[in-house]
Amino acid sequence: MKKRNISFMVVIFLVLAGSRLAFSEEKPAAWLQTIINACRPGIACGGDCQDGFGEHCYFDTTQFDKNTLAEKADFSLSSELKEACFGVFSYSMCGACYEQFELKINGKFKKVPCDQFLKAVTEKNKSCGGCLDEIIAGCC
Repeated sequence: MKKRNISFMVVIFLVLAGSRLAFSEEKPAAWLQTIINACRPGIACGGDCQDGFGEHCYFDTTQFDKNTLAEKADFSLSSELKEACFGVFSYSMCGACYEQFELKINGKFKKVPCDQFLKAVTEKNKSCGGCLDEIIAGCC
């Protein structure tokens, strides 16, 4: 009888643990949601406008301090700040509208499709225990 009770308790535990995992799906970090949204087709283009551009730098917080890096961002990412980036997502919603994704590969930035960018950033963030963060430069 004791063996049966223990088995029953183990089954109950597994069911409860599994349901907790199934229903506790975490929302992605805001910066990750930005990339996911950018991968959807159809950038909103404002035509002949003056603002509506930006650059998003994704960096490793175990290697760089966000406050120190943020001081180097304004309307664009400084070259020093960009060196700290693992990946950069840039866009313009004016004039010749565009979205561009770049990953640092062998020390140099290379343009990649959005899905490849999202996969690389997600895998990097997972492998370092959620160490990636974002700094944004741009206007309006």
